[in-house]
Amino acid sequence: WSWVVGYEGKYMVSTKGRILRVPYTPYRSYRSLKKTLPLGYLATYKDRAGCERVQLWDCGTRVKLVHRLVAQAFIPNPQLFSEVNHKNEIKSDNRVENLEWCDRQYNTRYGTRSKRQAESIRGKNCKPVAQMTMEGNLIRRWSSISEASKFLGIHRTGIGMCCNGRINSYLKFKWALIEK
Repeated sequence: WSWVVGYEGKYMVSTKGRILRVPYTPYRSYRSLKKTLPLGYLATYKDRAGCERVQLWDCGTRVKLVHRLVAQAFIPNPQLFSEVNHKNEIKSDNRVENLEWCDRQYNTRYGTRSKRQAESIRGKNCKPVAQMTMEGNLIRRWSSISEASKFLGIHRTGIGMCCNGRINSYLKFKWALIEK
């Protein structure tokens, strides 16, 4: 266990990523009541990226990333890197062995992130789309909206709006998603 940087005497962080509130009386508490906050583990929640966050209180609530708190407390940062990387790419695994300080470029290129993005762009996670005449006759089946837009030299937004039912046709064609 170590003190949370900037919250010494109030909160502690473990090497496993748990946050502990130490009993203390805040300088100014909610509604100016002087009360001692009890000992206890703080609940965390996940943000949209899958990272765990926690709310710390010191004359106002501050939301902090748990992995940053662990890294600041236990991992030296002599090169003053600005980001913390999860070595096993599991954003909720905040053990000190799984974290390392790094720069933005290293963090974005780390592990399988680039491979997963490339597969998504290539169409592995994309739905096939049908190009039809205004009468509804099939002209061609495309593996994705992106493939059709690149080949035909048209904007993919129009095809997507047609597939989602926002518009009836786009550039004198009807478009529809094909269920696999």
